[in-house]
Amino acid sequence: MEIFFFEDLIKNGFSKTTIFNEIVKLEKEFFQKYHYNVKDIKKFYWQSKVYTLILLDKNRIIGYLIPLLFKNKDYLQILTIAIGEKYQKKGYGTKLIKKCEEIAKSLKLKKIIV
Repeated sequence: MEIFFFEDLIKNGFSKTTIFNEIVKLEKEFFQKYHYNVKDIKKFYWQSKVYTLILLDKNRIIGYLIPLLFKNKDYLQILTIAIGEKYQKKGYGTKLIKKCEEIAKSLKLKKIIV
């Protein structure tokens, strides 16, 4: 299991369309009534300033975390996070959160909100 930035997956041969579609697939699985669609995910991706995190297992996207960054704000917001059902309760969500904390720290942000 590895965590990648969205852009790193593109450098490794994934297409943006594939990544967006896999995120939406997980969104639909976990947030059945109120999931984000591809258009939403694309918008949030651009707002995340390329800090969208993707959890990968053997070239398969099994989780993600989308942080939002705001101009002139001292915080980062976790918009959405999900881990595929068979990968839950193994600490992968915690790893995504810790990586998000590293991002916030490197950007000198004072807090993370959800």
